[in-house]
Amino acid sequence: MVDVLDGGAVAEWGADASSLTVTLAVKGSTCVLSLRGALTGSSAAALETQIDQLGSISCRDVVLDLSALDDVDAIGTGILFGLQHYVRGRGGNLTMVGAHDAVASAVAVDPLAG
Repeated sequence: MVDVLDGGAVAEWGADASSLTVTLAVKGSTCVLSLRGALTGSSAAALETQIDQLGSISCRDVVLDLSALDDVDAIGTGILFGLQHYVRGRGGNLTMVGAHDAVASAVAVDPLAG
């Protein structure tokens, strides 16, 4: 599903409430990825699909909204680490916002936090 909002494209992927829902909004040269649910090995495909979409969108910087992310495992933090390298490799910056304590702790043990 793709909608237009405030001049930017918005797309959302996710199967059900127990999985991960990823919303991609394009605001100028910045993409905002909002995650809702749990980022685990079994739900990672939803985020990987959106990361693949970044290659065809002119977004230099990525904001990762984690305010509705309930849980992340080692596979999920690995994907976030890979996203950081991908964005930096394109000359951009990855900014994470809104992480709850459990998610922030999980991400803090990964080089993504540094």
